Amino acid sequence: MATMVLAFSAIVQTLAAFAAMRLVFVTRFPLAWGLIAAALILMGVRRAITLYRGLMQEGVFAPDLAAELVALAISALMLCGVLWIGPLLRGFDRTNRALQSRQAELQAYAEASSDYFWATDEKHRASYFSEEFERITGIPTERLIGMDRVDITPTNVDRDRWRAHLEDFEKHRPFRDFVFQHARPDGSTVSLSISGVPVFDDRGDFLGYRGVGRDITPLVEAQNERREQAQFLDSIVENIPAMVFVKDATDLRFTLLNRAGEEMLGVRREDYIGQSDHDVFPREEADHFTRIDRETLARADSLDIQEERMTSPTRGERFLRTKKIAIRDGGGMPRYLLGISEDITERKAGEEMLARSLEEANRANRAKSDFLAKMSHELRTPLNAIIGYSEMIAEEMAGPDVSPQYKRYAGHVRESGRSLLALVNDLLDLSRIEAAQLDLLEEEFDYVKLLEGCLVESGSQSERGQGPTLARDFDRRALMMRGDPLRLRQAVGNLVSNAVKFTDDSGTVTVRLRAAADGVTVQVHDTGVGISPGDLPHVFEPFHKGNPNTRTNRQGVGLGLNIARYLVVLHQGRLEIESRSGEGTLVTLWLPVERMVEE
Repeated sequence: MATMVLAFSAIVQTLAAFAAMRLVFVTRFPLAWGLIAAALILMGVRRAITLYRGLMQEGVFAPDLAAELVALAISALMLCGVLWIGPLLRGFDRTNRALQSRQAELQAYAEASSDYFWATDEKHRASYFSEEFERITGIPTERLIGMDRVDITPTNVDRDRWRAHLEDFEKHRPFRDFVFQHARPDGSTVSLSISGVPVFDDRGDFLGYRGVGRDITPLVEAQNERREQAQFLDSIVENIPAMVFVKDATDLRFTLLNRAGEEMLGVRREDYIGQSDHDVFPREEADHFTRIDRETLARADSLDIQEERMTSPTRGERFLRTKKIAIRDGGGMPRYLLGISEDITERKAGEEMLARSLEEANRANRAKSDFLAKMSHELRTPLNAIIGYSEMIAEEMAGPDVSPQYKRYAGHVRESGRSLLALVNDLLDLSRIEAAQLDLLEEEFDYVKLLEGCLVESGSQSERGQGPTLARDFDRRALMMRGDPLRLRQAVGNLVSNAVKFTDDSGTVTVRLRAAADGVTVQVHDTGVGISPGDLPHVFEPFHKGNPNTRTNRQGVGLGLNIARYLVVLHQGRLEIESRSGEGTLVTLWLPVERMVEE
């Protein structure tokens, strides 16, 4: 019986040795299982030797049945253990290989991701950074391994945010989207956003943080650019001289009002934001604005309101020209209403004033027409004299002999003809001046001779003792100038003629000529009736006539001074008048030195 147990024990040990030998080839521990297999083989050999001795020396050597039963049990347990641990080891090996494969796969994902992964140990020291971190920041990852969290993040982060972030670390709390800037070795700056969660073991002991980081530099730059664009647009809106306002399309409440709007309305924008038209305007105006706003939101294009009335809480009634347009979302639905208003109150008042001025000008034009109609009397008077005296000469009403009386008639005809010619010439010149068609024909001429000619023409009455005395005061015998001598002769002649006309026979008209460094001055000074203070500001106006002369009781038509000043201005000169009632008049005609010709 003991021999059978011994034989069976040897077989079991041999099977256990072969099972252990097989594990040498299917596990990752060949040396260990090789030693176990060798030990089992040796134990099987020993049992085989014991069995051989028992069979060969039966009766002399008999195995102990109890010992062999124990050995058989040990062999059976060893076989069961080897057979049971084999699948366990193979499963463990497969699990280990799967974990390694998964780890490699996750590593590949980490390296291929645009984000980077990081980890810290229980003391918040960096223990891992994926390769993407080095690509983003330019900092080798091995340089950061073992560094404390405080040393990795730059110190230019906002102090309160940084303190809250470190508090999350110390209290092992998860965090998300902590944004900071990191300096690259080349001096540039990269913006990063990191999130992390704490990791604990089965016993709840803290093992560190595992997290992910992302390069948000393009996003931050885009946000900064949008912020700059918003500031730029805000600056434009704030400095536009027109009122710019925005309303919510749903309830038409103000969401924006620029500085010009505050000034136009005379209120603070804070008092308008969030309010509707019915909150700030009279009901009738608010109803009108609301109706126009709804009409604009329903339109595909903008709405231009040429004129609308608005009552400002502080500035009273104003008139606006407003353009409104709906601001729509991507789906075409109106989100906001944009309005741009121009205050046309002053312009409207100016237009009304212009209309009144135009009406006054029309009335003045009609008055001018009336005046010209009445001028027929002025024209007929010298014509009648010319015709009458001419007939008397033709019919020899005084007799056939030539007598002094006929000569006086001829003189009257001549003077009346000259007056009529001068009047017609003045009217023609006025029409050219108003049409800006009066041009100069410039040439060189002697200014002294021109003045003497004017005195000769105006002195016919003085020579006969029928007018004031004409005097001259020239500091030069000759003075060459460049200009239109005909027009300057006309201007000076008008001045001398006016002086003679408004000066009594006992008075004096003096013409002075002075040449200075800045130009040439001609003064016509008379001792006549002068000009009243009320008439002096209007003497250069066309058709203005002052007080009648006491000697001649004639005023003329009021064109001489107007035409004279225009002709002087054409020569880049100026004409000035000083006068007092009863004390005479001083008229100064100045021409610039550029008009002088070097001798």
